[in-house]
Amino acid sequence: IACGSAYGKVRAMIDDKGRRVKEAGPSMPVEILGLSSVPDAGETFVACDSEKDARNFAETDRKSTRLNSSH
Repeated sequence: IACGSAYGKVRAMIDDKGRRVKEAGPSMPVEILGLSSVPDAGETFVACDSEKDARNFAETDRKSTRLNSSH
């Protein structure tokens, strides 16, 4: 997955009670293990076919954020 400038493979998801879960529906808070960094609040998650695609998506987001903040 990619989320803003963070990317990675989902190793585990943990709900707010500390239990491992397989799925997370809308508005369900989960902790995701396996991302390269902590995404900003409100970022949208994007499912990718491979970790390489996710990394490219995150790099594109990082570059566009840098360009927008310099203007």
